[in-house]
Amino acid sequence: MEDFYIREANESDCEQLYTWANEESVRNNAFDSNKINYSDHQEWFKNKLKSADHKIFMVYRYDQPIGQLRIDIEQGVGVIDYSIDHAYRGRGYGSELIKHLSGIVHQYDLPISKLVGKVKYQNKASIKAFNKANFRSDEYDTHIEFYKELLD
Repeated sequence: MEDFYIREANESDCEQLYTWANEESVRNNAFDSNKINYSDHQEWFKNKLKSADHKIFMVYRYDQPIGQLRIDIEQGVGVIDYSIDHAYRGRGYGSELIKHLSGIVHQYDLPISKLVGKVKYQNKASIKAFNKANFRSDEYDTHIEFYKELLD
């Protein structure tokens, strides 16, 4: 990702992640669309940072934070959650981030053999991003599940 970099999230990112998570379009595309309470978010975030089964990354373009990536590790499967700041959407950054997930997994030596992203049918931008990144997919009643097997 030219001009992009990621870093692991730390405690100072809590407020930025909260702001992104409560954006109206992010809430609409989430499986739980209710607004998030800040104290609940703080507790959730603190627990995620301490857990070896969860990785949260901040995505930057130059020196500007443009999004987040979370990988929840469940029995060798990396369940993906990502979002791009509203000011940077529509520029292909989501698909670029998804294309580089294999490299991120290897860079951080995460115990993952498969990546999975679950996307609601109404979330056209994420569907396009996963398709552009050449993920396979299965359709379910409520969502599309995108996946990619990782080779060693």
